[in-house]
Amino acid sequence: MTRRVPEIDALKAAGVVTIVLIHSMRSPWDAGVSSLELWLGHLTRFGVPAFLFASGFLYATRDPVPLSAVFRRLRRILVPYLLASALALLWKSHQGLPFQTGSPWLDVLLGASFGLYYYVFVITLLVLLTPLFARLPES
Repeated sequence: MTRRVPEIDALKAAGVVTIVLIHSMRSPWDAGVSSLELWLGHLTRFGVPAFLFASGFLYATRDPVPLSAVFRRLRRILVPYLLASALALLWKSHQGLPFQTGSPWLDVLLGASFGLYYYVFVITLLVLLTPLFARLPES
């Protein structure tokens, strides 16, 4: 049996609390949203990436990670993301809305074209770094 890692348990608990908070607050585009709610919204943005880090840590193995597995994971993440981003960018263009970063390409690269996918940049980076992390020595 594997041992528990209290730091990962604390990270997951903080992630649960922040994600519940995120889903209980009004949307940032709601006309009645307060500055406190906006501040809390920014403060809690680490919830999803925290789960990604915890998941990656718990998924870690000493075995080398083949590049085919990395590309499979990237395809599973990026295909739906790119489709949703393309639709969001088309909608913004049709509505005459500004791009979050000022550039549609930068919006896609940084996960800013569709607000719900802000964590895609983090998960893509982590998946790309997986083979390197698998080679790190244990302390």
